Amino acid sequence: DTMRGEIEVLPPAMNPSFERNRDELVLRANDPDLWRVVGFDDEPPNHQIDFGVDDYGPYPFAALPREYDAAVEKFGVATVRRHGLLPWRTMEEFGNLRRVFQGFTRNQSYAEGNAVLFAATLSHSIQDANQPLHVHNNYTVQLSGQSGLHTRLDADVFERFALSRPRQSGRAN
Repeated sequence: DTMRGEIEVLPPAMNPSFERNRDELVLRANDPDLWRVVGFDDEPPNHQIDFGVDDYGPYPFAALPREYDAAVEKFGVATVRRHGLLPWRTMEEFGNLRRVFQGFTRNQSYAEGNAVLFAATLSHSIQDANQPLHVHNNYTVQLSGQSGLHTRLDADVFERFALSRPRQSGRAN
């Protein structure tokens, strides 16, 4: 499992907490998909961004503001949600995790558990952003009729080649 291996490359100061919570972190990395499946209405747009739609223009998508509020102002919340919130959700979870880390220094209650939750959801967002069909309007390959391709890219191909990926121990990039 690739998430387990990523804990090993964390900086030494962070490693003990994540090592202690390794199983929980791996388990919770799938929570955002579960939230979507059980019907949390706000969750589905968090998993993709529809680059390739006319609204955002051609690559490098200069018509799409990088800031969420500016994108909503330009296109409206319904259009932004319809095309996906993945980049903004990723930044939201990064901010949540950063604030939790700051809470460690103040001995904030539940900091370790919250760090596990936000690290897991952030890792899920990053994984979604690196799945080609989560960043294009043909995310279910409905435009090309290639049934099963999305599932293969989500799990099968990644897991097959994960072991051959080089790692540097003790250092996060």
